[in-house]
Amino acid sequence: MDSLIRWKRGDYIKLGQAVSRFNKIINELDTDERDFLPEIKDYQEIKEHITSRKELNRVIKSLRRVDTENLLNTKILESGEEISKWEFQEINKAKKRAFRNLELEKESILKDRPSIGMGDERLSEIRAIEESFNKLNEKTGSDLKRVISRIFSVGRSDYKLSKDVLFRDNFYKALEGISNFQNYDVLKKELDKIKNPTKFYEYVKKSPVLMDLFLWYKESDSLFYGGFNDNEEAFNSTLLFHLGIEEVET
Repeated sequence: MDSLIRWKRGDYIKLGQAVSRFNKIINELDTDERDFLPEIKDYQEIKEHITSRKELNRVIKSLRRVDTENLLNTKILESGEEISKWEFQEINKAKKRAFRNLELEKESILKDRPSIGMGDERLSEIRAIEESFNKLNEKTGSDLKRVISRIFSVGRSDYKLSKDVLFRDNFYKALEGISNFQNYDVLKKELDKIKNPTKFYEYVKKSPVLMDLFLWYKESDSLFYGGFNDNEEAFNSTLLFHLGIEEVET
């Protein structure tokens, strides 16, 4: 299982050099028409989205593959849009990873659905995502950029890990909505022991009640309101019986 990356000084240097070289090549290209060129990369933004060493190595290799030739050679999509050969090749690599990641996610949902009673909505979302990826060559303008961005996001080498990190972060936000519960600190203390985000997700998933808490959480909302807000008894029952936490005050 991948774990969160522990950055070393050499990692910062290698990534920084790869980004710097990439941007230098693009900036020094002798061409008046630049719409087909990939955008300049931001080191800090790239770094913040890397959660595993596998993804770090993949990103560095991708950046290092760029050269003047594969930037100036272009590919014309069915829609008439023109992109560099380098970007076209990287998109195809990312698309393969993305479909593989989505397939694994579908398998996980179908496996867990009987026990946690959820997944149909996400399965529909995945089918829509896959369809949009298959129609990439038909896209233009902002729609094309949006689909490409989604392909690279889903096609991350650490896609599962990054989703588990997001789940943990959002779950903690949702948990703030029941901070007034008598045994809130008991659960918070137990959750804080779990450093690996994938193990955190698996722990929460064991409890249908805790999963219900998370299902009420909407990422776009500024406030959280969920089933636990008026059901402290169910919350205590979850701690005692579903999760086996013995120091619950009732």
